[in-house]
Amino acid sequence: MTDPNGSSVPGAVVKLIDQATKVEADATSNQSGYFTFVNRKPATYTLMIEAKGFKNLNHPLCLGVSETLTKNVALSLGEMSEVVEVTTASELVQSSFVRARHGD
Repeated sequence: MTDPNGSSVPGAVVKLIDQATKVEADATSNQSGYFTFVNRKPATYTLMIEAKGFKNLNHPLCLGVSETLTKNVALSLGEMSEVVEVTTASELVQSSFVRARHGD
C-alpha cells in the first residue's frame, strides 16, 4: 500500500472480512507497505485499512479457488483535524496595602 506520493505505508491495520460469515482476519503492513493473508477460502470480502494520517479504506474484492491476489492500494491523506485551544484567565484580585505609621 502506498500514500499519494507512492511511498510505502508501514504499520497500517488491515482487516479482511468475509461478507457471508463476517469472520475477520487481521494483519499489519510491514516496512514496505505489504501485508499478506494466507489460506483464505473463495468468497467475497471487504478489505478494510486504517492508518494514522490517512482516510480509512473499505474495498470489496472477490477471491477465487487457489487464487493469489496482488493489488496495490493507494491511501488518501486524512482530513486535518480541528485544533481547539483552551486558555483560562486568572481573576483580577485587588490588593491593598496598609501603611502603619511608626511612632503613633
